[in-house]
Amino acid sequence: MRVLIPCLILLSAVGAPGFSAVAQEPAPAEGEATEAAARALADRVLEACGGSDGWWRTQHVAFDYLGMRTYFWDRYNDLLRIEVPRLQMTLFLERQTGVTRGYRAGRKLSGTALLQWTYEYEQAFLTDGDWILLPVRLHGDDCRLRALGPGENGLERLEVVFSKGGKRLAPPRYHLELAASGLPVAWAHYVDEQAETSLFTLPLERWRRRGGVLMPTLHGAQHRVRSLGCSEFPDDWWFRIEPMSLDDLAGLVVPPPPSPVAAGPLGGRLLSSARPG
Repeated sequence: MRVLIPCLILLSAVGAPGFSAVAQEPAPAEGEATEAAARALADRVLEACGGSDGWWRTQHVAFDYLGMRTYFWDRYNDLLRIEVPRLQMTLFLERQTGVTRGYRAGRKLSGTALLQWTYEYEQAFLTDGDWILLPVRLHGDDCRLRALGPGENGLERLEVVFSKGGKRLAPPRYHLELAASGLPVAWAHYVDEQAETSLFTLPLERWRRRGGVLMPTLHGAQHRVRSLGCSEFPDDWWFRIEPMSLDDLAGLVVPPPPSPVAAGPLGGRLLSSARPG
């Protein structure tokens, strides 16, 4: 009987609730599950706004913010041209190397003035681009996401926190509200990760197809933009000092995909400045 007793104990344990002789896959940790849910929401936003294929084909993006500043951005090479009409100023930033050029009223900027203007307007580009280029920004390496679950209105919520350091003076935090389609319909802006109350909560409205992708054209009542998604820019865009117009780019817009949009795999994160592999 002494030999049988351990066997009986083992058989009893195997039959006990919660015990299985077959190895069980461990449940994902809470943090991993939250991150996976957040990434799934970010992917829904991307697909609602043109899909990975639409964004891959859109190498160049141009947008005008209230006529105050106009951006021309080569995403793959991270080249940024900024025009500030009221200052008669054009800035050129090679964002991967830090090399910059600038001209004001036809005269070349240098020294402290060049550093000051390029820094100020690169900050403006990052802030303006957070909502105009939202589908891409959600898949950037400098972005951390957290699924917050449905709000009181039943809409899914997604927290977006940008990493400290880099080129951002004050990395912000956003809470997005997403429609069932995945399209962002509102956002709350917090000054940083520790802030308990938002600076403002505004709608993201009038999403319009810009070539192969969708971009918002209205952020609140006053913040209006014109934007284009292009396959290329004019040959002289990186050297021309004189102002450019978004109207000049009309023939370079990426053609829209056939309907319905085919949702292809991302194949990894869609970086804010990455060449399709």
